[in-house]
Amino acid sequence: MTLHRPLIALAATLLLGACSASAAGPASPVASVAPVGSPSPVGSPSPVVSAAPVASPVALPGSVARAQVDAAIATLQADPTNQTALLDLGFAAYQLARETADPTEYARADEAFTTALAADPTSLDALLGLGTIALARHDFARALELGEQAEALSSRSARVYGVLGDALVELGRYDEALDAVQRMVDLRPDLGSYARVSYQRELHGDLPGAIAAMESAVQAGGPAGQPVVPRGRPGPRGRRLRRGARSRPGLRVRACRHGTRGRRTRRP
Repeated sequence: MTLHRPLIALAATLLLGACSASAAGPASPVASVAPVGSPSPVGSPSPVVSAAPVASPVALPGSVARAQVDAAIATLQADPTNQTALLDLGFAAYQLARETADPTEYARADEAFTTALAADPTSLDALLGLGTIALARHDFARALELGEQAEALSSRSARVYGVLGDALVELGRYDEALDAVQRMVDLRPDLGSYARVSYQRELHGDLPGAIAAMESAVQAGGPAGQPVVPRGRPGPRGRRLRRGARSRPGLRVRACRHGTRGRRTRRP
């Protein structure tokens, strides 16, 4: 079955609209210049030529992520066992791969997360980082395995269910994916969880509901193009969004499945 993705254009339009800059003001007038060789009137100041406006430099794709990679590497050169720097390197390298389409950065991220997990087998960030890399490489079975290991460590982390939901839907286990996404949005309603709600609704033919969820994703998220990698507990704004999601049934994932419920089962 071929699944159409009509919401991609909508998402791009919404994100661009949310981040559009205000219109520029009127241009500064340019002073006229007398012809070369002609004397200036006596007592009048010499003509002044307005300087052309200097364009602000435009950041290249991946420049911020690359700087974060370099900073983490510098820290690790001084302290190779620095767990925080290992995780920072993994997430920054993953983001750099996304922004530059350089798959070699996935290998760097994988190595950093693997080293961090070896040093601390209970590191939720390392497990989820490896799960995210597996998803990027389309190794969905591996991503599901890592997501389940992360769930065993913490069933209160929304990021766990993001990895699980993405892996399950790509493996064709749609009812279980719905359960995972519902759990994710219940725990942390934000750009990432609302976007997954939108995709689930689209997959099940609920296009109006998908559009509504994508609009909520735009309202909940930050500026377009900035990575959203929530770590730790939500702040006051996150808690307000969570309460809002629970009080607005139009944002429930299960609206697209008419109330049926599946149960995720572990498969060999």
